[in-house]
Order: sequence, then C-alpha cells, then structure tokens
Amino acid sequence: MKKLVVLIGLISYVQIVAQTDASSIKVDFQIKNAGIMVDGHFDSIQAQLYLKKNQWESASLSGKVYAKTIKTGIALRDKHLINDDYFDTQAYPLITLNSISLKETKKGKLTGKFNLRIRETTQLVEIPITYTQNGKSILVKGQFSINRQEFGVGGDSFVLADDVLILFEATFPK
Repeated sequence: MKKLVVLIGLISYVQIVAQTDASSIKVDFQIKNAGIMVDGHFDSIQAQLYLKKNQWESASLSGKVYAKTIKTGIALRDKHLINDDYFDTQAYPLITLNSISLKETKKGKLTGKFNLRIRETTQLVEIPITYTQNGKSILVKGQFSINRQEFGVGGDSFVLADDVLILFEATFPK
C-alpha cells in the first residue's frame, strides 16, 4: 500500500511539470538587404514550456526551428539561404533556443537567458519576454537581435546587414 501511495504521488508530480507544447507559434525575422527591410519567417517550429504553479524562476522554455522551412517571399532566395554559405540545412537542420534561466521582473514580464544555436555556434542571448495568461492559455512573446556573422550565416557583404531582428510568439495551453 505504501508503494502505491508513493507511485501515485510521483505520477501526480510528473503531471504537474509535464511538457506543454505550443498550440500556435511563429518565428519571424527582419534584416536589411540593399537598404530595404526584408521580412521572413519559418514554417516548421516546435516549442515547449515547463511551468509549475507560475513559478517562472524554475520554469524552462525551449524551441527549435527547422531551418530549411525559411520563407522570405522569394523562392529563389529561400533556396539560396538553405545552402552551405548560409544555413547549410544539410549539416545543420535545426536552430535551437533553450532557456538557462527565466526571471520574472514584474507581472507579465520576464528576462530570460538562453543558449541560441545556429549552425555549429552556440551563444548566450538575453531576451526580454512578455507573457499574458487567461484561463486556458499562456501567450509568450519576445524579440532580440543577433549578428548573423557570429553564427557563420552568410559572409561579408556590402549590401546585407549583419544585425537580424528575431521575433517570436507562442501560445501554450494551461
């Protein structure tokens, strides 16, 4: 009987901290090319949130983007971006973002430290995040900038900017 109580307790604990996948998610980006702002997004993305009783300091947030699903509105450019001089999706199919820490700065606002991996480079990025909750879901939004060259994406260019703005939004069921 004692073993049954312990087992039920463990199962209950696991259910509380179980992974919650995003029901809707988007990752967009913006970069200047020849002085013109180019917008794009990725079509295949997954994200998970582990959150127990709104304790953000012990929560984790992670996501992965399938780099070959990049879309900029120009198919020829998209095809070029998956080649080895940009994302090299044959060798590096995923872009990953994994939280190291999340800290609630005030209600509805977090600061997160994340490991961002693009190609073979992982860098620590700090991301301001907002979240809103209703009875059924949690909406998480953030944006940050990176230098594409630090991740080996594209080479030196006189027309393509180095800084890329990345915006994400995910809705997680409660």
